[in-house]
Amino acid sequence: MIDALRRFLLFVAVFAAFSPSFADEPSVNSAAHRCDFEAPFDGSLLTVPITFGNEIYTFAIDTGSPETVCDIAMRFVLGGRQSALMSLRKPYLIEFFRTPVAHVGKLNVTSRSGGFVCMDMRTLREQNHGRICGLLGMSFLKDHVIRLDPEKHRLSFLHSAGPHPGTAIAIKDVDGWPTVNAEIPGLGPVDFIIDTGCIGSGSGTLSRDSFKSLRQLGLMQEVGRGVSSGVAGVSEFQLGALDSLSLGPFKHSDVILATEDDERPNVLGLNFWSRYVVTFDFPGRTMFLIPAKSREKFLDMDVSGLSLSLEAGHVVVKDVEAGGPAALGGVRIGDAILSVGSCDATKAPFAAVTRAFCVSGRRLQVSISRGKQRLSLLLEMDPEKLPCGN
Repeated sequence: MIDALRRFLLFVAVFAAFSPSFADEPSVNSAAHRCDFEAPFDGSLLTVPITFGNEIYTFAIDTGSPETVCDIAMRFVLGGRQSALMSLRKPYLIEFFRTPVAHVGKLNVTSRSGGFVCMDMRTLREQNHGRICGLLGMSFLKDHVIRLDPEKHRLSFLHSAGPHPGTAIAIKDVDGWPTVNAEIPGLGPVDFIIDTGCIGSGSGTLSRDSFKSLRQLGLMQEVGRGVSSGVAGVSEFQLGALDSLSLGPFKHSDVILATEDDERPNVLGLNFWSRYVVTFDFPGRTMFLIPAKSREKFLDMDVSGLSLSLEAGHVVVKDVEAGGPAALGGVRIGDAILSVGSCDATKAPFAAVTRAFCVSGRRLQVSISRGKQRLSLLLEMDPEKLPCGN
């Protein structure tokens, strides 16, 4: 999710002075690829390898970050330090470096990005078993055409969108963030940030005031709590099911969105964009949408009744809702999750483990560790627990 730290990067961008400026049956087979990467679409971040000299580091594709950000562990491979400051909201040291020679596939990061922001990202690394070292943000992505294809499980940088990429929707640049306009009954046109780094429960976030207004109008139903994971750690949010959200000609019902007490922006995250084969033509300020023919089996939120946390690299049960599928299946507070279906919780990113519980209408095999015991439990995932986003 876009959190306080990520919003602070907007100020960082201004301070550092290198913020970005920003028919027929659809077919996506004819666009030439500049580089192409495997993408799991399992609830975790979408990542690409970036080469610095002879070393390769994994970065997440994050359209919700105005800048490209890397962990302090990479300071030694970066260019000369330009400046530094302390975050006002949290005690983060933010450093600015000239971009070293770096490439995403054959794409030159150095020539496209004005510099790197460097900060302590240990929480994000812990959530991903140390594999992710940074965020590839809009300072680089703004110059590229990117396709996310959940059907082929591919992430591609393209020369162009191609002849028939889908239905065109305009993208606006708002303070360095790519933004799209959606229609919500009761609110009218609403701007949402396009944030591929927004993962966790739900399809995105909604501002507190909008969430409250829709509840009063009876157009938003509270459906419990959810989790998000990011640079600032794992956070819990209030979730609501939105009656209707339209994006161009595409209408979605029961869209699960999160809100919290502090003021958060309106965001459509990776779970939402995974409903489509989506092509972001950032130079042309246009996205192209083709509804995915077979959307993944996931819901927009976990219906198991579990609250999970990450402790010393282990996914641990923090709370169990009485009468929920997990409680009825025998899961207890303090259990460590070893696997969820085919997801190995000891190796998968935390977000992928929580996403594996977002299924309904079938039995889910869950392996846990309880003291010295290893148990295999069967959870009957109740399809009536909450509305399923579609």
